[in-house]
Amino acid sequence: QAVLLDGIADGAIVGEALLADDDRNTIEVFNNLTSYGTGVTGVVARSGPEALIMAGRLRPKLIIFDLFIGQADGFAVLKSLTGDEATGEAEIYASSLSLSPDIVRAATGCGVASVLKRPLESRTLSRLIGGLRRSS
Repeated sequence: QAVLLDGIADGAIVGEALLADDDRNTIEVFNNLTSYGTGVTGVVARSGPEALIMAGRLRPKLIIFDLFIGQADGFAVLKSLTGDEATGEAEIYASSLSLSPDIVRAATGCGVASVLKRPLESRTLSRLIGGLRRSS
C-alpha cells in the first residue's frame, strides 16, 4: 500500500517503489497500482528533499522522480539519488512535461534509466511497477 511518509522512523516502512511527485492524479494512479494485494509497496514523496530522505531510508528498487517537483533543483536531486549507494541498485526514472533534448541529455547525464513524458500514463506506471512484481 502506498503511504505518505512524514516523520516515520528509519526501517518502519519498506518501500519497493518511490514516487516523487506532487500531481494529485499521478499519485492516485500510483496508489492504486501499489495498493494492498498488488505485491508492491509504494511510497510517495511530495518534494525533492523528502525524496532524498525517503530513498536513503527505504532503499527502493524503483524511483520515479518529477524533475520539476516543487522548488527543488531536480537535476541536483537526481545526481544525489544516482550517486548514493543507498539507491545505487534502484532503477531511477525522471519525468518531465518537456522532453526537449537539453532536458533528456541533462537527466540521462545524471544516470537515470529513462526520461518519461508527463503526465504519466497509467500504463507507463503499471509497466514499471509490474517489472518489480516479476523481479521479486
